[in-house]
Amino acid sequence: MSAISHRVEKRIAPRGRSQDRPGRGGFLLRGAVVLGLLGLSLLGIYTLTAAVLAHERRTVGNYTIVIGLRDEPPLAGYPNALDMRVTRADTGEPVTGLEGTLRVELLTPDGRQRREIVLLPVPGKPGSYTSDPFILAKPGWYVFRVVGRIGGQPVDERFASHKVEDPAHLRFPPGEGGRPVLALALSAAALALGAVGAGSGLYALLRRGQRGG
Repeated sequence: MSAISHRVEKRIAPRGRSQDRPGRGGFLLRGAVVLGLLGLSLLGIYTLTAAVLAHERRTVGNYTIVIGLRDEPPLAGYPNALDMRVTRADTGEPVTGLEGTLRVELLTPDGRQRREIVLLPVPGKPGSYTSDPFILAKPGWYVFRVVGRIGGQPVDERFASHKVEDPAHLRFPPGEGGRPVLALALSAAALALGAVGAGSGLYALLRRGQRGG
C-alpha cells in the first residue's frame, strides 16, 4: 500500500520550472540572437547594395570588368581606394594575376591630372583587386583608366567613378567640423541594433548564471 501511495504522490507532484516552460532568461537570449542577426543582415544588405549600384560593369572582349570606389557614396577629403573585379564573360570564372599585366590610372574630374594606382589582389577573393588608400580632394566625377592586357587581350578602357560629393552641406550646424554621417547612417543603425542584441544576450546569460548559482 505504501508503495502505491508513493507512486501516486510522485505522479501528481508539481513539475519543476525547467520542465514546464523556458525561463525568462531563455526568451531574452533568443530575442538577443534574433536582434543581432537582424542587425548584421541589414549591414550586409546595405553595404552590398550600395557597392553594386555604384560600380560600373562592362564587358570587354572575353572579360567582364566591374570597377568603382571602395567606399560609396564617396566624400571629398576622406580616404578611399580602388575596388575592381574581373571575370570571364562566358563562365564568370575570376581572373587572377592581373596585378602584373594591368595598370590603372586615376584621372581628376577635369582630366588635367592623373595618378597611377598599383593593383593589389584582395586576399581570399580571387579576381578582386584593390589599392593603397588615396584621398579624393575635390568633388566631381573621377575616371579610372584601365590599360594593359587580360589573358593576352589588349585593354584600354575608361570608367567613370561614382560622383564624389562635397561633405560641407552635410554638416550641422553649418561650418562646424565633424565626420559626415550620410554614407554611414544605415551602417551605424545596423551596428547599433546588433550591439543591443549582444548586450541583451549577455544580460540574459548573467541572470541565468545567478539563478543557477
